[in-house]
Amino acid sequence: MRSRYTAFTMGERAHIERTYAPEMRTLGNGSGFEPGIEWIKLEILDKVDGGEAADTGIVEFAAHYRLNGRTGVHRERSNFRREDGLWLYVDGTGPSSEANTKVGRNAPCPCGSGLKFKKCCGQ
Repeated sequence: MRSRYTAFTMGERAHIERTYAPEMRTLGNGSGFEPGIEWIKLEILDKVDGGEAADTGIVEFAAHYRLNGRTGVHRERSNFRREDGLWLYVDGTGPSSEANTKVGRNAPCPCGSGLKFKKCCGQ
């Protein structure tokens, strides 16, 4: 999960495509690569299985982003499976994104950190 998030932040489309399950690979073309999107941080909210000996795992996450002066959060509960030692994204459920209006510098950060926006995602 973290390697896929890092690949999104760096625009590494090849890694994203490579880590989709074969039946999902056509979805990777452009997914999450909207021009101008800035991925801010990743929060892992829940994890089921996915240990060293597991063949499947579930990760629930919130990926915070900024686009056109607005912040937003992409939340998803993703299913992964291991094939030939590589974790592959199978599918996910949940609301695709929650776009927020422009946040004031002194407002609480929409990422839920408890900090002011200017001291967190607004830097």
